[in-house]
Amino acid sequence: MQQILTHKDKQINYSIRVNKLAKRIILKVSEDGEVKVTVSRKRLVKDGIRLAESKASWIYSHLKRLERDKSFRMPITEQIMFLGDSYPVELAASSKLKLNFSSDKFQVYLKDHNYEDIRGELKKFYIKEARKLLPKMVDDLGYAQRINRIAIRGQKTRWGSCSSDRNLNFNWRLMMAPVTAVQYVVAHELAHLEHMDHSTRFWKAVEKMSPDYNWHRAWLKKNGKLLKF
Repeated sequence: MQQILTHKDKQINYSIRVNKLAKRIILKVSEDGEVKVTVSRKRLVKDGIRLAESKASWIYSHLKRLERDKSFRMPITEQIMFLGDSYPVELAASSKLKLNFSSDKFQVYLKDHNYEDIRGELKKFYIKEARKLLPKMVDDLGYAQRINRIAIRGQKTRWGSCSSDRNLNFNWRLMMAPVTAVQYVVAHELAHLEHMDHSTRFWKAVEKMSPDYNWHRAWLKKNGKLLKF
């Protein structure tokens, strides 16, 4: 059920749907800018409309933030982020999809391939680069012989983790962040080898490996959600 509300002379489209499993009225703005209101019964549709109208200012602000976020990550066919820098993309025709990276640009060879195909190739590139860079960072810090395994994953909420078995997991999306931020995440997980908590001693250990860790930690907290495509 499509609806329209107006805030600051801007018309905002949103939808209302009925889900009998919903325990309350839910208002949600997706990362794609889709506004949805969920109610448990048809008779609550008017209540859903009232909720949307009362939250018009919040919805408007949220949509504006999403627009700003999109300006950070341009379409893949315009630029690609790699280790904190933005590189232009050169497109070329080819029967087989392929992505190459040189020192100053990405080259994407494609024919009848869509966005998701390119996204898949780019993800493969990040994973390959992560498998080269992250073990080297661990080795440079003198921990190569102290860990069991390094795995590259696609966690939704974590940049990395360290298990009691001395296995390290890192998120491939780190390959879009600045190198210094990546080094901080590596230091964070290595510090967990000795301190499986976030005590003062833990942060002292992190600081020895990443002196400016507070800055990099704050950067990831602020910009981490933008490291995606």
